[in-house]
Amino acid sequence: MYMPRVRQTSVHVNKLLKLFAGGVVLASVFAAPNMAVVLTPKRKKSKAPTAEENAEYRRLINHMKRLNLISVQSLADGNQYVTLTSKGKERLSAASIDDIEITLPKSWDGKWRIISFDIPAHKKQQRYTFLHHLHRLGFIGALESMWVYPFECEKEVYEIARACGLESHLIMITGNLTQDRHLHLAKSFNHLLKSRHLEYEK
Repeated sequence: MYMPRVRQTSVHVNKLLKLFAGGVVLASVFAAPNMAVVLTPKRKKSKAPTAEENAEYRRLINHMKRLNLISVQSLADGNQYVTLTSKGKERLSAASIDDIEITLPKSWDGKWRIISFDIPAHKKQQRYTFLHHLHRLGFIGALESMWVYPFECEKEVYEIARACGLESHLIMITGNLTQDRHLHLAKSFNHLLKSRHLEYEK
Protein backbone atom coordinates (compact mmCIF):
# COMPACT_ATOMS: atom_id res chain seq x y z
CA MET A 1 0.00 0.00 0.00
CA TYR A 2 1.31 3.44 -0.97
CA MET A 3 2.33 5.68 1.92
CA PRO A 4 3.05 9.41 1.43
CA ARG A 5 6.72 10.34 1.92
CA VAL A 6 6.06 12.51 4.99
CA ARG A 7 4.03 9.75 6.68
CA GLN A 8 6.65 7.14 5.75
CA THR A 9 9.40 9.26 7.25
CA SER A 10 7.41 9.67 10.47
CA VAL A 11 6.83 5.93 10.74
CA HIS A 12 10.51 5.17 10.17
CA VAL A 13 11.61 7.80 12.69
CA ASN A 14 9.37 6.23 15.33
CA LYS A 15 10.85 2.80 14.62
CA LEU A 16 14.38 4.15 14.96
CA LEU A 17 13.51 5.87 18.23
CA LYS A 18 12.55 2.45 19.63
CA LEU A 19 15.80 0.99 18.33
CA PHE A 20 17.90 3.78 19.88
CA ALA A 21 16.00 3.90 23.18
CA GLY A 22 18.74 2.16 25.18
CA GLY A 23 21.63 3.81 23.39
CA VAL A 24 23.34 2.33 20.31
CA VAL A 25 26.92 2.40 19.03
CA LEU A 26 27.17 3.05 15.29
CA ALA A 27 30.30 2.11 13.42
CA SER A 28 28.33 3.12 10.33
CA VAL A 29 24.71 3.94 9.71
CA PHE A 30 24.01 0.18 9.62
CA ALA A 31 25.94 -0.86 12.72
CA ALA A 32 22.88 -0.74 14.95
CA PRO A 33 21.45 -4.26 15.37
CA ASN A 34 18.82 -5.02 12.71
CA MET A 35 18.52 -1.38 11.61
CA ALA A 36 17.95 -2.32 7.98
CA VAL A 37 15.42 -4.98 8.96
CA VAL A 38 13.52 -2.56 11.22
CA LEU A 39 13.00 -0.12 8.37
CA THR A 40 12.58 -2.71 5.60
CA PRO A 41 10.81 -5.65 7.32
CA LYS A 42 10.72 -7.94 4.24
CA ARG A 43 14.46 -7.83 3.62
CA LYS A 44 16.73 -10.64 4.81
CA LYS A 45 19.09 -9.85 7.68
CA SER A 46 22.06 -11.18 5.74
CA LYS A 47 21.33 -9.12 2.63
CA ALA A 48 23.63 -6.15 2.14
CA PRO A 49 21.86 -2.77 1.94
CA THR A 50 21.62 -1.09 -1.43
CA ALA A 51 23.10 2.33 -2.16
CA GLU A 52 19.57 3.74 -2.12
CA GLU A 53 18.90 2.24 1.32
CA ASN A 54 22.19 3.64 2.62
CA ALA A 55 21.24 7.09 1.42
CA GLU A 56 17.73 6.85 2.90
CA TYR A 57 18.92 5.71 6.33
CA ARG A 58 21.53 8.47 6.48
CA ARG A 59 18.81 10.95 5.56
CA LEU A 60 16.68 9.67 8.45
CA ILE A 61 19.54 9.97 10.95
CA ASN A 62 20.26 13.54 9.82
CA HIS A 63 16.54 14.34 9.95
CA MET A 64 16.33 13.08 13.55
CA LYS A 65 19.39 15.16 14.50
CA ARG A 66 17.81 18.30 13.00
CA LEU A 67 14.64 17.64 14.99
CA ASN A 68 16.76 17.24 18.15
CA LEU A 69 15.39 13.73 18.71
CA ILE A 70 18.79 12.07 19.05
CA SER A 71 22.21 12.99 20.36
CA VAL A 72 25.24 11.62 18.47
CA GLN A 73 28.53 11.47 20.36
CA SER A 74 31.81 10.66 18.59
CA LEU A 75 33.88 8.03 20.39
CA ALA A 76 37.65 7.69 20.50
CA ASP A 77 37.59 4.58 18.31
CA GLY A 78 35.81 6.42 15.51
CA ASN A 79 32.39 4.99 16.26
CA GLN A 80 29.38 7.06 17.24
CA TYR A 81 27.11 6.62 20.24
CA VAL A 82 23.46 7.50 19.65
CA THR A 83 21.03 8.26 22.48
CA LEU A 84 17.62 9.88 22.68
CA THR A 85 17.26 13.49 23.78
CA SER A 86 14.45 14.50 26.14
CA LYS A 87 12.45 15.50 23.06
CA GLY A 88 13.15 12.11 21.51
CA LYS A 89 11.98 10.35 24.67
CA GLU A 90 8.77 12.38 24.65
CA ARG A 91 8.09 11.44 21.03
CA LEU A 92 8.88 7.79 21.73
CA SER A 93 6.40 7.80 24.62
CA ALA A 94 3.73 9.28 22.36
CA ALA A 95 4.52 6.84 19.54
CA SER A 96 4.37 3.82 21.85
CA ILE A 97 0.64 4.27 22.41
CA ASP A 98 0.04 3.71 18.70
CA ASP A 99 0.76 0.02 19.38
CA ILE A 100 -1.83 -0.32 22.15
CA GLU A 101 -4.72 -2.59 21.25
CA ILE A 102 -7.55 -4.05 23.31
CA THR A 103 -7.63 -7.85 23.49
CA LEU A 104 -11.21 -8.96 22.97
CA PRO A 105 -12.55 -11.65 25.32
CA LYS A 106 -14.33 -14.84 24.31
CA SER A 107 -17.55 -13.64 25.89
CA TRP A 108 -19.16 -10.38 26.96
CA ASP A 109 -20.26 -9.87 30.55
CA GLY A 110 -22.95 -7.39 29.46
CA LYS A 111 -21.35 -4.52 31.38
CA TRP A 112 -20.11 -1.23 29.99
CA ARG A 113 -16.76 0.50 30.44
CA ILE A 114 -17.51 4.20 30.79
CA ILE A 115 -14.87 6.92 30.63
CA SER A 116 -15.66 10.41 31.86
CA PHE A 117 -13.12 13.22 31.81
CA ASP A 118 -12.66 16.93 32.49
CA ILE A 119 -9.54 18.14 30.71
CA PRO A 120 -8.23 21.71 31.22
CA ALA A 121 -8.17 24.05 28.22
CA HIS A 122 -4.38 24.32 28.28
CA LYS A 123 -4.17 20.58 27.56
CA LYS A 124 -6.11 20.87 24.33
CA GLN A 125 -3.52 18.97 22.27
CA GLN A 126 -3.31 16.15 24.81
CA ARG A 127 -7.11 15.94 24.79
CA TYR A 128 -7.09 15.65 21.00
CA THR A 129 -4.50 12.86 21.13
CA PHE A 130 -6.43 10.99 23.84
CA LEU A 131 -9.72 11.19 21.91
CA HIS A 132 -7.97 10.09 18.73
CA HIS A 133 -6.89 6.88 20.44
CA LEU A 134 -10.27 6.24 22.02
CA HIS A 135 -11.79 6.50 18.56
CA ARG A 136 -9.05 4.29 17.09
CA LEU A 137 -9.78 1.60 19.68
CA GLY A 138 -13.49 1.64 18.90
CA PHE A 139 -15.00 3.69 21.74
CA ILE A 140 -18.26 5.51 21.09
CA GLY A 141 -19.02 8.96 22.44
CA ALA A 142 -22.24 8.55 24.42
CA LEU A 143 -22.46 12.03 25.96
CA GLU A 144 -20.28 15.11 26.16
CA SER A 145 -16.88 14.01 27.52
CA MET A 146 -18.18 10.49 28.07
CA TRP A 147 -17.07 7.50 25.99
CA VAL A 148 -18.23 3.89 26.19
CA TYR A 149 -16.84 0.46 25.30
CA PRO A 150 -18.21 -3.03 26.05
CA PHE A 151 -15.06 -4.95 27.00
CA GLU A 152 -12.43 -4.74 29.74
CA CYS A 153 -9.91 -2.04 28.78
CA GLU A 154 -8.88 -0.19 31.95
CA LYS A 155 -5.19 -1.02 31.58
CA GLU A 156 -5.04 0.16 27.98
CA VAL A 157 -7.00 3.36 28.62
CA TYR A 158 -4.86 4.41 31.58
CA GLU A 159 -1.68 3.62 29.67
CA ILE A 160 -2.79 6.03 26.94
CA ALA A 161 -3.93 8.60 29.53
CA ARG A 162 -0.55 8.45 31.31
CA ALA A 163 1.31 8.95 28.02
CA CYS A 164 -0.86 12.01 27.38
CA GLY A 165 -0.44 13.30 30.94
CA LEU A 166 -4.17 13.06 31.57
CA GLU A 167 -4.54 10.20 34.06
CA SER A 168 -5.63 12.59 36.83
CA HIS A 169 -8.35 14.11 34.65
CA LEU A 170 -10.52 11.06 34.04
CA ILE A 171 -12.43 8.35 35.81
CA MET A 172 -13.42 4.95 34.50
CA ILE A 173 -16.49 3.04 35.63
CA THR A 174 -17.66 -0.49 34.89
CA GLY A 175 -21.37 -1.07 35.30
CA ASN A 176 -24.87 -1.38 33.91
CA LEU A 177 -26.98 1.20 32.10
CA THR A 178 -30.70 1.76 31.82
CA GLN A 179 -32.40 -0.68 29.48
CA ASP A 180 -33.01 1.83 26.68
CA ARG A 181 -29.41 3.08 26.77
CA HIS A 182 -28.13 -0.51 26.96
CA LEU A 183 -30.15 -1.50 23.88
CA HIS A 184 -29.02 1.58 21.97
CA LEU A 185 -25.33 0.99 22.66
CA ALA A 186 -25.56 -2.75 22.05
CA LYS A 187 -26.90 -1.98 18.59
CA SER A 188 -24.13 0.56 18.03
CA PHE A 189 -21.52 -2.05 18.93
CA ASN A 190 -23.29 -4.84 17.06
CA HIS A 191 -20.51 -5.00 14.44
CA LEU A 192 -17.95 -5.66 17.18
CA LEU A 193 -20.10 -8.08 19.14
CA LYS A 194 -21.05 -9.94 15.98
CA SER A 195 -17.40 -10.37 15.00
CA ARG A 196 -16.99 -12.22 18.31
CA HIS A 197 -20.20 -14.20 17.76
CA LEU A 198 -21.77 -12.09 20.49
CA GLU A 199 -24.43 -10.31 18.49
CA TYR A 200 -26.92 -8.76 20.85
CA GLU A 201 -30.14 -10.70 20.84
CA LYS A 202 -33.28 -8.60 21.04
